[in-house]
Formats: sequence, structure tokens, C-alpha cells
Amino acid sequence: MPTLTIHDRTATGRPVGTFTVDVPDRITVRELIRTRVRDEVARHNLNASAPFQGLVTPTPEEAALNARKPITPKRVDWEAQARVAIDAFERNGFFVLVDKRQVTSLDEEVDVAGTSDVAFVRLVPLNNPPAWNRAFASVLIVAVGFTFYPLALGLGSFDPFDIGYRPRLLLICLTVLGLVFAHRGETFLVWLVGADAIAYGAGLFSNLWSACLDPILVVLALVHVFRMRFKGQTA
Repeated sequence: MPTLTIHDRTATGRPVGTFTVDVPDRITVRELIRTRVRDEVARHNLNASAPFQGLVTPTPEEAALNARKPITPKRVDWEAQARVAIDAFERNGFFVLVDKRQVTSLDEEVDVAGTSDVAFVRLVPLNNPPAWNRAFASVLIVAVGFTFYPLALGLGSFDPFDIGYRPRLLLICLTVLGLVFAHRGETFLVWLVGADAIAYGAGLFSNLWSACLDPILVVLALVHVFRMRFKGQTA
């Protein structure tokens, strides 16, 4: 079996490490990612005395690394890590370059014998997507709420609530936002935007803003942001 050297790089092209795997002469991108994750997890589990550092970092380890505090090491499940890695590839969380050419399909085959350079280019930290989705949604809701309500209560010459009665522009914005989230694979956020549009379309609200933004929702999002902040400081 040939030995393939994988180069890890940042989005700017800076090398951050290398990794070698034994693979068959031809291998799909899906199996290449799974093999890489399986081997790096296996090497970690042989001596799990340090935090795991690989293509996909488990969420607790990531939090501990960010806090720069030691944690109790534990064995890592390679199949769970591989599922997150495959999902991240499909969401463009990282790219795979073969001889400087980006491969975009998990089913594309790589000719290992005829390949001189394979690189994994990470665009974002790869951990649990749903947790990031909830965090981003909470921050977004709080930011919009703290901008919207003061203006709607008359603290400015512009009343954004009036747009909700003539919601063509707002519906276009929601549609674009939903498409962006769908392209990135942000399922939670797609459901959030879709539920707002469906509730308005069903006639549950006369104003689209009432479907999209609720004071209780803003308060709950604010509480979630403070909880994330508190956990980050005490981790």
C-alpha cells in the first residue's frame, strides 16, 4: 500500500502540519478523509495523555484549548469524528487540494500513484456544528433586537416595524438569508428562517416582523449569549 503525505494548511496557505497515511492506489475523497481521521484518532488513543489535536477537534477539547487550561484526556471515537469531518467538507469547512486542484465531490477518486501533493485547507475550526449554529443565531437575534426595538419605540426618525406591513423587501432578505444558510449547511438556521416565513404566510401574524422577532425570543437569546460568555470565562 502506498504511503500518502497530507499537508495541512490555513486559508492563507501557511503550513500547519503534515500527516501520513497508508492508502490503496486509488481512493475516494470520502475514504481519504475517513482514513486520515481514523489514523490520527488511533495514534491519539494509543497515548491519550494529551488533548486530541486533529482535523476535527472534539468540542470539550476545543473549549479547553481555547481556555488554555488542562483537561482530563479521554479516548476519542474516530467514527464520530469522521462524520463531523465529512459534514464539514460538504459545508466548505475545509477544502481538499490534489496537486493544487480543489476536489469538490466526496465520490471523486484520487490516483495516489500519480499524485505529488495532497493538502487539507482549513477555513474554520472544525467542531460540533449545531452548537455553533445556536450561538450564531442567538447573537444575531440579540443584535437585531437591540437595533429594532429602540427604533420601533420612537427613538429615531425611522420605524422599521412599518416595513413588516409591506414585507416584500423583508421577504427577499429572508429568502437570501435562508439560501446562504442552506448553502453552508446550517440546518438549524434554515429551519428558524423557514418557520418565520411559514407563520407569516399562514396568516398567524399581520406584520412579518412579529413573526421574525419576539421580545421573549430576544430575552432568551440574550440569556443564551450570557451563558456562553460565562462558560467561556469559567472553562
